[in-house]
This record gives sequence, C-alpha cells and structure tokens, in this order.
Amino acid sequence: MLTNEQIIAAQQAQLKALHELSTHYLSSVEKLTALNLKLSQDTLNDGAQQVQASLNAKDAQDLMQLQGNSLQPHVERAAAYSRQLMDILSHWGQGVAQVFQNQR
Repeated sequence: MLTNEQIIAAQQAQLKALHELSTHYLSSVEKLTALNLKLSQDTLNDGAQQVQASLNAKDAQDLMQLQGNSLQPHVERAAAYSRQLMDILSHWGQGVAQVFQNQR
C-alpha cells in the first residue's frame, strides 16, 4: 500500500512532467507560428515584387523570363520551410522523449 507521501510525490512528479510537456509544446507552437508568419510575409513581398516587375516588363518575352525566374525562389523557400519544420518537430520529439525518460 502506498503512503500519503508516496502518493503526493507521484502526483508532484506527474504535474512536473505535465508542466515540462506543456512548456515544450508551447515553445514548439511559437516557433511554428513564427515560421509560418515569416513564410507568409515573404510570399506577400515576393508577390508584390513580381507584380511590379510584370508591370515594368516591356514585352511578352520579358514576362516569360520573369515567370521562369520566379519559380526558383519558391522551390528554395519550400525546401527551407521543410527543413525548418522538420527541425521544430525533431526538437519537440526529443523534448517529449526526455520528459518520459526523466519519469523512469
């Protein structure tokens, strides 16, 4: 049978683990939100620059060249986003694993 002290100690350990998980989760959400906000801002700025460049194009060949050149930054941005997202998820997973290891 468990004593009152053992029950209290187990509950305190559970609360500590819950606090650590919550803190780590919120930190990851904050990083993900910042990443998504930056991506949105960059996409909006690129769109505005693309429109401005299209308005300044002199002929159809210039427009075609602008369209061809605009794809590469989007591909690079998608790759960078994927890497950063995986870093955030990996960091979160490591934090969760550490909390569970500390419980043992």
